[in-house]
Amino acid sequence: MTIKKITYILILSILCNFSLSAQNFSVQAEIDSVALLIGEQAKLSFLIQQEANSKISQPIFSDTIVTGLEVVERLKPDTLFVSPDEIRVIQSYVVTGFDSALIYVPSYAFGTGMDSAYSNSLTLKILPMPIDTTQQSITDIKPIYKAPFDWNTFFLWVLIIVLIIAAGLAIYFIYKRFKKKDETEESQVVVDNRPPHVIALEKLEEVRSENLWQQGRVKEYYTGLTDVIRLYLFKRYHMSAQESTTAEILSEVNSKKIITDSKANQDLKNVLHLADLVKFAKWSPLPDDNGKAYDSVYEFIQLTKQEESAMSEVKESDVDLKNE
Repeated sequence: MTIKKITYILILSILCNFSLSAQNFSVQAEIDSVALLIGEQAKLSFLIQQEANSKISQPIFSDTIVTGLEVVERLKPDTLFVSPDEIRVIQSYVVTGFDSALIYVPSYAFGTGMDSAYSNSLTLKILPMPIDTTQQSITDIKPIYKAPFDWNTFFLWVLIIVLIIAAGLAIYFIYKRFKKKDETEESQVVVDNRPPHVIALEKLEEVRSENLWQQGRVKEYYTGLTDVIRLYLFKRYHMSAQESTTAEILSEVNSKKIITDSKANQDLKNVLHLADLVKFAKWSPLPDDNGKAYDSVYEFIQLTKQEESAMSEVKESDVDLKNE
């Protein structure tokens, strides 16, 4: 035997041994029914014959095996020992179909990493649901069902309506009560019939006793002084001084010659102008100016106050006019 022939024999034996070792597993596909009604289920299984210590990669099916054949459940693999060195692994799927059709399940590859084996192909018929129109005409599956009366919902709505009505009544009575209280308080407002200068001097003393400018609250101090003057002008001369500006007040005083005393006129101008500078121009007067402003308001009230005798005559004349 020549060396060339010996070489061929060795190569052939190596290839045969490799082929035998590579093909030492097989796959068989089975299904427990070849025809199903729409919606019925069947079990599709892959039987893998392999060595006990080998690992076989399998195709992974998630929702469908093929179009029209849906996976209902992937069952747990079942392993059987055929011999000490050989096992059979059964991987099964529960499948179903919802459209009538002839479904072809092709062969799938299973591999060891070195070689592959293919499963056999299958066919499965999905049949439509038979309808016997000769025995029974098409009707509703069940008669129209009338839902029972929901008492819980009814009482819940009644409770909600009652609560809304109660809340509305409560709001109405509270409103009426406070409105009546306000009207009562307004009717009970005491009219201060004291002389205007008495009221003004009392308010002026309140401003002085608060020590506003000494606390750095200069703007509030001058606001208090001008409020006293405006209230006094309103009660003494019936001027709308509380809603008027400084210019409007001085213009009315000059045009109607309400105040005849020149010193009183000058005090009024000085206080009102200084107060405007403080409130609107952020002027910072000296402490002496603050004291002089108070004195000017005080002197203005004293110089223009109405004497008690004159006030009595005015009141008597008013009473006579009312009696007539």
